[in-house]
Amino acid sequence: MTEDEIRLLREYGSIEPGEYDCEWTINGKQVRGHVELRAGRPPLGYARIELIDGAIPGKRGQYARRYPTSRDVPVVRGYIDSQMKHVTFFDVWLTAEFTERTRVAGAIALVSKEELADDIVFTAMTTQVTQIERFSGLPPIASNVRSSGGAPREFGITTTEMKCEWPGAEMSATFYYGYRSSIDPFILSVLFTPWIKFTASVAMDARAWLRQWCLPLVELISVATGARERATLVSLETTGDGKITASVFSNPVSQEPYYCARRSPDILAFTASDEDFSLVQALTRWNELHRAEHPLIVGYNTIALGNDQHPQARLLLLLQWLEASYGFDHRTEFDAQQEKHTAERDSLLAKLRTMREDGTLTRQEWKLAKRVPRFAQPSLSEALSSYFTLHSDLDVESKLGKTTLIREVTAAGEAENVTDALRVVRNGLSHGTATYAAHLLLQVVDELHPLVRAEYLRLLGGSFDADSLM
Repeated sequence: MTEDEIRLLREYGSIEPGEYDCEWTINGKQVRGHVELRAGRPPLGYARIELIDGAIPGKRGQYARRYPTSRDVPVVRGYIDSQMKHVTFFDVWLTAEFTERTRVAGAIALVSKEELADDIVFTAMTTQVTQIERFSGLPPIASNVRSSGGAPREFGITTTEMKCEWPGAEMSATFYYGYRSSIDPFILSVLFTPWIKFTASVAMDARAWLRQWCLPLVELISVATGARERATLVSLETTGDGKITASVFSNPVSQEPYYCARRSPDILAFTASDEDFSLVQALTRWNELHRAEHPLIVGYNTIALGNDQHPQARLLLLLQWLEASYGFDHRTEFDAQQEKHTAERDSLLAKLRTMREDGTLTRQEWKLAKRVPRFAQPSLSEALSSYFTLHSDLDVESKLGKTTLIREVTAAGEAENVTDALRVVRNGLSHGTATYAAHLLLQVVDELHPLVRAEYLRLLGGSFDADSLM
């Protein structure tokens, strides 16, 4: 980490990731140890004392201990002398690993100048997410001016005073730029840092801020850009005269300050037809769908679609998300369809049972008749056809039809069109009755993934700009 990045961390109330000597307060006892504030990983610490009773009952005069012995506690505090900062662990798992050694593992760590209460809540969160500037449409440099005489030089007029605001009654957000500059005899360097600040009408704890606003924001941007984006820095604030600021160390926070390009890309991956629609509304909708357990919102995972995953697994995931999403969105229709199907099936089996009793239906025919499906579930072909039509501007069906695998399956007479071919491929892979070359599956994955991203964004009130794929 460069000195400039360390300075940026300090300005936002954070400290450089690393290992620090620490004085812990656990169960009312103050003990020495150290804390490991790790980038992109849960915080960890060790206390030089055995705080958990692991005594094993025995005979008189005999004494034994068992290791490890663990228990969970809600909060553990520490003080980092060298940084003059308090560190507070939440959702902690204490483990007595051996004599004079207790492991302190937390889900979230907050670093602050003040000691934090167990039930502290915050009204604002400031975070930096890679590619967040693409959602603002606000470039860090508004215009360029070229000098009229002498050697040609380019000057930039910054937009650091400009802001993009998304107001709301319960939650509002403001996007803005910070900047870092350095001057030496030969170079003038300016780097821009994009930030977004959320302000809530009702205070929330650190867990709620991360799970309901920070992580959904990262997920939304990842879907829109098609890459694995990350939250780099996160800080929380309270209101009032004694305002407290705390920086967050947790699994999703990389602690690597992000500097954006001089100009944001002209094409935004995420657009909305309603000019009053805001990023806050999209994240609010995300939380609603997540609480409803919508399969696409809950299940989509950029990491699972990474290059280290086999194309077969990626293709099956994409198809499953589309099929499950379609079924979830049409539950009412399918419930009515299922009721009708059940009645018709029962009527048919009753007639066939009579025929079996009359001897007009053989035993083998009766066993075959009972195999009539009990459930009228939506088919994959039905889901794909619907999404191909809904997102016709992406032209996914035509692009899939040009892939080698789909052309081979169709040419072999196994399918008549793209949707049938995808169904055949999916069934073969799922049941293990067919195998396909990885590079052929990868072609299909590359063409199908934008369709899943487009549907994800549509559910949140936005749309996927087809030109952003270019």
